[in-house]
Amino acid sequence: MKINMKQEKYISIFGSYKPKKEDEEYSAAYKLSFELTKKGYIIKNGGGPGIMEASTLGAKDAGGESIGYILDFYSRYGITENKNTVVCNSLFKRLQLLIENSSAFILFSGGTGTLAELALVWELMNKGLLNKFPIICYGDYWKPVFEIFKNNPFYVNKSTLDLIDFKDSVDEIISEILK
Repeated sequence: MKINMKQEKYISIFGSYKPKKEDEEYSAAYKLSFELTKKGYIIKNGGGPGIMEASTLGAKDAGGESIGYILDFYSRYGITENKNTVVCNSLFKRLQLLIENSSAFILFSGGTGTLAELALVWELMNKGLLNKFPIICYGDYWKPVFEIFKNNPFYVNKSTLDLIDFKDSVDEIISEILK
């Protein structure tokens, strides 16, 4: 039996299903995925439209791979561009697969699903249950959430807040991941 000794490098990209090709965030997710794939990363996402589609297409156009983790009740809609799609019958399993083995987590704007992904990654790192890797929010969208905690230090200390970084450009995100 031959053992593959290649160490895979994964980046998880989270964000809304709503952005379209003409939207700035869609373009940023595409470019980010394209550039990271060129650096040898495999992109993991939720397997749907919007930011997930953009990151899938970026990886594909760069000649690389992406993996979409989709919930089984969405799979009937055929909403994934991923050739590597994993259908999950549980949201918890989906979140586990999106998080495990990733060496960075990039968040674009989104709703409660993206917030759940952000909160879970953040809490796992905060409790030491996940190795500390970059958690990077693109732009200012999530800043009001962090301002709530920053302004109420009784509940969240500075070291917990320091686990999250905010970047305004794809180039800044890539520099942070590659350092």
